[in-house]
Amino acid sequence: MSAQNTPEPPYGPVLGGRLPAAPPPMPRPSSSSAWMITFTDLIALMLTFFVLLFAMSQIQQQKWQSLVESLASNLSATYKTEAVKIAADYQVQVPITPPAADLDYIEPILREHFAVEPLLAGGTIDRVEGGLNLLFPDERLFVGNTPELTARGAKVIFALGSVLRNLDNAVDVNARLRSDSAPAPEDWRTTLARSVAVVRVLVQSGFAGPIVARALVGDDTPAGHAQGADGLEILVSEDRRE
Repeated sequence: MSAQNTPEPPYGPVLGGRLPAAPPPMPRPSSSSAWMITFTDLIALMLTFFVLLFAMSQIQQQKWQSLVESLASNLSATYKTEAVKIAADYQVQVPITPPAADLDYIEPILREHFAVEPLLAGGTIDRVEGGLNLLFPDERLFVGNTPELTARGAKVIFALGSVLRNLDNAVDVNARLRSDSAPAPEDWRTTLARSVAVVRVLVQSGFAGPIVARALVGDDTPAGHAQGADGLEILVSEDRRE
């Protein structure tokens, strides 16, 4: 048989007397899960569509506010009640009181008044612990050994009260009895009555607030020893008066 009558193989000419290997078959997707891909895409598209609809819609403010208030009152009612109760139990009211005038500011003002006011010329000012002590000898204020103020003495105390009423500092009135021995009861009564008489005139001059009136015996200050007689002391405290 001649070569012209030899049929050619279906995959081309034979190379080396052997047929080439056929290509491997392509894998086919499983028909059991292929529908899930399409379903997922559809769900994603629907979700996007509804999100766009919500974004383009307009919320009814009245209904939305009612919903928010309803949820807030129902969800936080217990917490608010407890918080208010705790605040009421532990809240402490602390009064804020402004301080009194500084003694370094008051002292030069009082010294200037004592220098220019003739009625106050006989008094002295001593800086003591916690205040300023305004000293006046009794013979310039009272009638003899009585608790009655002289006319000039009342004017002196009234002039002093006109200055002290402008200060916020507390004031004490001390009528001091300088004696080496124990004073008699009558002397105590007279000394205390002098303090009370001075307080009355200070109140009449416009001084507002409580004033402590005392009767004291003895004197440890150099001014008291120098005077050697009974005296009146008006203490302007560094504390604020009530």
